[in-house]
Amino acid sequence: MNFKNPQLLFLSLFGAGFFPRAPGTFASLISLIPLYLLHKFNVHVLLFAFIFILLVLISCLCINQFQKKYNLHDPSWIVIDEFLGIILFFPFIINFNAYHLLSAFVLFRIFDIIKIFPASYFDKIDNGYGVVIDDIVSSIYAISVYRVLFLIVDFL
Repeated sequence: MNFKNPQLLFLSLFGAGFFPRAPGTFASLISLIPLYLLHKFNVHVLLFAFIFILLVLISCLCINQFQKKYNLHDPSWIVIDEFLGIILFFPFIINFNAYHLLSAFVLFRIFDIIKIFPASYFDKIDNGYGVVIDDIVSSIYAISVYRVLFLIVDFL
């Protein structure tokens, strides 16, 4: 693969997808940095939503092109979907400290790995939409558990 290719850099999250072990986990972990920066720079939720939707669409199109061109199905080096799963937490994080960010990371990875329906359904779809949507569904599960968990903790 040619690292001068902007699509490859985008889909691999600037090469993070080529991390030798657990590239999805590594990409999810480093995605906490832009997640924190969104908070630090006080990005408005509507601007975030616009950019997020745009990134989802661009990701799906780029993945479709790569999968067709190289006859691939969700190769491990495509980690933009993990980035999108983590970054979706932005409007739902209660506190942007290490404890909450680590909780978001762990919950997302658990749900991304176990793929509860309908994430498991989307994971089997052989195009960019399936690659991305399964992570978004997993993120929605993780966000739900995160919010309930911290609602309970705050109640106690």
